[in-house]
Amino acid sequence: MGQVWPSYCQDVPNINCLAVVFQNAANTFLVFGGIVAIFIIVWAGIRFITSGGDAKQIQSARAMLTYAIIGLIVVLSSYSIVFFVGYLTKTTNCITNLDKLSTGC
Repeated sequence: MGQVWPSYCQDVPNINCLAVVFQNAANTFLVFGGIVAIFIIVWAGIRFITSGGDAKQIQSARAMLTYAIIGLIVVLSSYSIVFFVGYLTKTTNCITNLDKLSTGC
């Protein structure tokens, strides 16, 4: 991933570049959310393994793992919903190919 700048945003930014900024922000939040969720899942696994059979620590690690998985599902679902709405409104090409924004989706 990285910054995706269509040809019409190379020189002087205009209002069409706003969609590019939003897409880059959404992609950044998606990656950040995924990395945080994976880190929490690993940390919960370590806490579960090192609990030593203590029921309170096991319950805490299990809750942490559950919430991390739910958070990951929410992040992925939000991205899927945005893509699905784009498909329903026939603007999916604008989501996947930003060069089409300047000519109309």
